[in-house]
Amino acid sequence: MLKTTLLRVAIIVACAAGLGLADQWRRPVKLALDPNTPVVPVAPPSTTPSNSQNTSGSNTSATGNPATTSNQNSTPPANSANPETPPKPQGPNVTLAQAYDFWNQGVTFLDARTKAEYLTGHIRGAKLLDPNEFTSDESRAIIATLHPSLPLVIYCGGGDCHASENLAIFLQQAGYQQLHILHEGYPAWKNAGYDITAGEQP
Repeated sequence: MLKTTLLRVAIIVACAAGLGLADQWRRPVKLALDPNTPVVPVAPPSTTPSNSQNTSGSNTSATGNPATTSNQNSTPPANSANPETPPKPQGPNVTLAQAYDFWNQGVTFLDARTKAEYLTGHIRGAKLLDPNEFTSDESRAIIATLHPSLPLVIYCGGGDCHASENLAIFLQQAGYQQLHILHEGYPAWKNAGYDITAGEQP
């Protein structure tokens, strides 16, 4: 009688474990980024700013904030002095405007979608790095081109897509710290009319 009871318990435990593994495989992986990840702003573009950015009489920094000068004006400069410069990112998520600013500065973009989606269309210059293929030879070759001290912008399909977050986790565990996620994803970039292309990797 005791042996029969123990056998039934063992069967129930084995079945429960199998169902748990199957459920984890079916659901998308959702991991949390380390909230203590430092955010280091990228250097401003090397191009010389036009004179129209300095017509208000006070200097403006690359982040859109007034720079310190020896002759302070009692009236703060108007926000329209440099309206196209987005604010500096304060966490892993970046807005579409901030991502576009990064792109203009030559920051590397990583597409965390599937290869089929990437071939259909992607942000120009973005490299395909599907988190589900993170350990493949092709992915390792892409990772080898990324410098751990330089910023990276990661995107996927937007909305409920968590591939960009999962890729950021894997890269963070590999030692990459300047990671930024465009949560709105490729659809928002495309709808904004920003530069896109299709086909294989650049």
